[in-house]
Amino acid sequence: MAARGRWGEPPVARMYIACIQVPGMWSIVEKSALATSRHRECMCPMGKSNLKDLAYKTIKKNIIECVFLPGSFVRDCDLVEQLGISRTPIREAISRLEQENFVKIIPQRGVMVQGVGYREISDIFQVRGIIEPYILRNYSEQLDIGRMRELKAGFLRAKAEDNEADKYRLDDELHAAIRSLCPNKYLVDLLDNIYEQNHRLRILCGKSKARLEKSVDEHIEILELMAAGSIEEASACLEKHIQNSKTSAINLFIASH
Repeated sequence: MAARGRWGEPPVARMYIACIQVPGMWSIVEKSALATSRHRECMCPMGKSNLKDLAYKTIKKNIIECVFLPGSFVRDCDLVEQLGISRTPIREAISRLEQENFVKIIPQRGVMVQGVGYREISDIFQVRGIIEPYILRNYSEQLDIGRMRELKAGFLRAKAEDNEADKYRLDDELHAAIRSLCPNKYLVDLLDNIYEQNHRLRILCGKSKARLEKSVDEHIEILELMAAGSIEEASACLEKHIQNSKTSAINLFIASH
């Protein structure tokens, strides 16, 4: 346990307090503040990898939920204050998010949240249109027919009750069920990233009630074909459904911008 002063602060905190009172020593103050933050991390039972995961998950959630809007800049000093940790795990998290195409590090300017435009929307749905039908065609032997019937019944109930929240939830569950058929972890990781980007699109582009109703009908048709074992037809309908979703997302994006 580190030695503490009269008010219970560690020595590095006393250095921080002292430097504030001396003109022209802001660089020392900044270093001391960082050291204080690192001291707290050392005293905290959460390890370095957990701090990095905390930073990664928090920043990513804020991007996906559009708390951090596309094109905006994220300052690491704000994140240090918000999360109560040093810059090191935050910068490691930022580096990982750049690899996943959520942010872009711009020299001399900072960290920018990746924008969303026609190209990004097209790319997201292109990947989905290739991978999801491929998974269904090649791994349908793992299909849980009972689960497909449950999802179909759920869609029919949500349609009868006009329950928008359930329609979106069941949409996610159906595509997650298709994803879960795949034993290839690289394809799964790619789809997970795409689904997170897709969630951001829903928020940014807005919703169309007419498209939602059409999408429910498409899902029911896909589920009926899957339950009947007509995998090739189901895959073709899935491909068409994703293409229709792409067209709707682009139109909504254009209308909202």
